[in-house]
Amino acid sequence: MVSEAKLGHCKLCGNKFHRSWQCPLKQRSNRRLHNDASDRRKLVRQLDIVFSQYIRLHQLNQLGYNVCYTCGRRLSYNDAQACHFINRRYLGTRWDEDNVKVGCNYCNVTLNGNLSQFAARLGSKTCSELEAKKNRKPTDLELQAKLTEYKNKLKEEKHG
Repeated sequence: MVSEAKLGHCKLCGNKFHRSWQCPLKQRSNRRLHNDASDRRKLVRQLDIVFSQYIRLHQLNQLGYNVCYTCGRRLSYNDAQACHFINRRYLGTRWDEDNVKVGCNYCNVTLNGNLSQFAARLGSKTCSELEAKKNRKPTDLELQAKLTEYKNKLKEEKHG
C-alpha cells in the first residue's frame, strides 16, 4: 500500500489520494477534447465527400461526361477526381471552387496534380488569391455551414 506522503496532492482537484495524471477531472476533459476532434474529423470527411460529388457533377458537360482540367481527357463521373491546386492539407482552400477542378487519375496521382498545367489554366491572379487564402483555418460552424451549402447545391445539380 502506498503511503499518503508519497502520493501528494492532485494539482487539478486537490485530492491527496491520486496524482494529477490520474485525476478523473483530467480524464473527463481529455474525453471531451477527443470527442470534439473526432466530431471535426467527421465533419471534414462529410464535407469532402459532398464537395467532391458536387464538383464532379457541376462540371459535367452536356454530353454527360467530365473533362480533365489539365490534360483534356474525357472521363465518366465515376472516373473523375476532385483535383486541388493548393494541397488539401490547407483547409482555407480545400473546399474553394477555384482551387478544385475535375481531373483524371493520371494527372492527379501520377503527375501529382500536373501543377504546371493547372497553374497555367488558372492564371497568375487566381493562383496568388488562392495562396493568400490557404492558411486560414475554418471554424466548426463555418464547416457546418459549408456542408449545408454544398448539400443544397448538390441537390440542385441533381434535380436541375
